[in-house]
Amino acid sequence: MAGPDYALDFTSFQQNENVYPETAGTAAKPVLRSIPGTQTFCSLSGQGRGLHVMDGVLYAIAGTTAYSINSTGGALNLGTIPGVGLCPMADNGAQIAATPGTGLYAITTTAVSLVSDADAPVNPVAVDFLDAYILAVAEDSQTFAWSALDDATDWAGLDFASAEGSPDNLVGLLVDHREVWLAGTDSMEVWFNDGTTPFSRSSGGYVEKGCASGKTLKKLDNTIYWLGTDKIHGPAVYRAAGLQPERVSTTAIDEALASYGDVSTAYAYTYAEKGHAFYVLTVPGQATWVYDAAVNEWHRRSTWDIADYDIVSVVRCYNKLLGQKRSGQIVELTRDLNTDEGEVIRRRRVTGTLDVSGRRMSVLRAELLASVGTAALDQTPQIELEVSKDRGKTWGDPQIRSYGSTGDYEKRLIWGPLGGFRQFTARVTTTSDIVATWGELVLDVEVHDH
Repeated sequence: MAGPDYALDFTSFQQNENVYPETAGTAAKPVLRSIPGTQTFCSLSGQGRGLHVMDGVLYAIAGTTAYSINSTGGALNLGTIPGVGLCPMADNGAQIAATPGTGLYAITTTAVSLVSDADAPVNPVAVDFLDAYILAVAEDSQTFAWSALDDATDWAGLDFASAEGSPDNLVGLLVDHREVWLAGTDSMEVWFNDGTTPFSRSSGGYVEKGCASGKTLKKLDNTIYWLGTDKIHGPAVYRAAGLQPERVSTTAIDEALASYGDVSTAYAYTYAEKGHAFYVLTVPGQATWVYDAAVNEWHRRSTWDIADYDIVSVVRCYNKLLGQKRSGQIVELTRDLNTDEGEVIRRRRVTGTLDVSGRRMSVLRAELLASVGTAALDQTPQIELEVSKDRGKTWGDPQIRSYGSTGDYEKRLIWGPLGGFRQFTARVTTTSDIVATWGELVLDVEVHDH
């Protein structure tokens, strides 16, 4: 039952929608876990543009307003941040530098101000922090600049450097292990604080793999990930193995990414939960793909009537995992819920295809082991099985079974007989308000000689 998400022509049609694989140990069989549900933490309105944590306090931008938010969800209006779209942020412990796409803004605990220094980067596209400096990449350029020490509002005209290993413009910047990764459209360079210049390119710090969108460059699992591209290859997801790019996306996902056309608006965020480390990549209006570094597997996330996932930013603050939706709303993510602020989450697994060298077979029985955690007391939760004879191109009528109730930790769900096949693919779906773990799908099959 559990397995990768790998849908590629006639090779495979496997999918994990709002579930992800987990293995307890080398001898244990993999299971499928539910992605977190959500509940309201702070009600904000306006387009969700990002979350940031400074000195243990949560900050958010929704619409054109910046807020500080306390541990009980109370929001304080700090001032105006113009523009639309996600707004990258970085802090020096006292100020948050925010880049809305028009100008550079400084957010403090009490107010928002436009950085008026004439030497500040023009319309920066990315910011980060290193050694008391705020670093920023200027729009449509190969340059990055740094602020005065501990002051995001003070910039000097000569405090900049250029990434000139390739003539491509920079689209992103990220500091990891005190190294500055400068991401261009066709290449990347790695710089460090040499204590004099103060920044120089590292020896061997030139990477012949570019970045399709600077907002996909994120830290996870002791390295960095990004949606990469170059002059030869189409979009794919990479992580840094030292100073070398290592592809982590599959051929199936690469083909999906290529089919979306322009991916320059893609964005990503990362978070860790219960032993898993997730890189969440969204191409707006197309799909949300999630890589789990703990098991090296992919799954996809969706929000009912839209193709991609509704959450645009996730941080850990106040001992909670908090996310911001496109609507600006801030929610708490928890695996104890199967609802998205009261709306049930659809979870689905499409299995691999059983094909016994093209021989005809009868599937007499299918049995799924499920562990039911919680179920709404006023509901009878259900699960459905659909089967396909053509590798998921078409599906038969859904066959519905009762899921059991809260505390049914070893519920065996049985379907059959399911008919005759030469190729057998199963699709299991639940839309009930229930948190469950799916184990093996065991088939009782009779193979015929002709």
